[in-house]
Amino acid sequence: MPVYDAIFFDVDDTLLSFSKSSRQAFAETFAALEIPLEESAYACFLEIDRRLWTRQKRGEITVRQVLDRRFGQLAERLGIELAGDMQAIFQEKLAQTHQTEPGVREILAYAGKIYPLYAASNGIYDMQVQRLKLAGLEPYFQDIFVSDALGAEKPQREFFEQCLRESGKRRKSTLWIGDSLEADIAGAAAVGLDTCWYNPQGLPAPDAPFPKYIVRKLDECRKLI
Repeated sequence: MPVYDAIFFDVDDTLLSFSKSSRQAFAETFAALEIPLEESAYACFLEIDRRLWTRQKRGEITVRQVLDRRFGQLAERLGIELAGDMQAIFQEKLAQTHQTEPGVREILAYAGKIYPLYAASNGIYDMQVQRLKLAGLEPYFQDIFVSDALGAEKPQREFFEQCLRESGKRRKSTLWIGDSLEADIAGAAAVGLDTCWYNPQGLPAPDAPFPKYIVRKLDECRKLI
């Protein structure tokens, strides 16, 4: 078993449940704007959001473009007018949500006694830090790296290189844990990091990028460290 100097954790859908948090923020956004919320609206939002993030992971658009486009596309699909800046309101509401993935506190408390821990995410720095603070997770981390502050996005090589430079950690002794095969596993592996795919749905492993480890529960990470 390798001996690591540090462990990096992705944020959304690894530490914090984005699906639960975004559903709550989405409903609160519509309520704040006094727009009737149809049951199908959130499913439509998720479809658009996932499609845009897929394009971002392929390098076709930026994180900022994902955030700027998704509500415009949603309004067009639903046949409604954009009321104010829905993205800004959604972002504000999302920053107040902090629902965690199962077993997060337990694995961070355990791993944090052994290694320095870091959080790394695409998105907006202030929002991600706020969510980790509200969830009570920020104290576990030596530092938090977010794409808009780094000037690079996962899965770009520069994102991971920046994380290593700013943390002072060596790629040969760093473990990267995340839920996205494209953004986390492929991106981290490309710069020589060991990777652990958090796969709670039990999806079949791809031929490439093939993660060094696969866990369905975060508690299973104990056996890696």
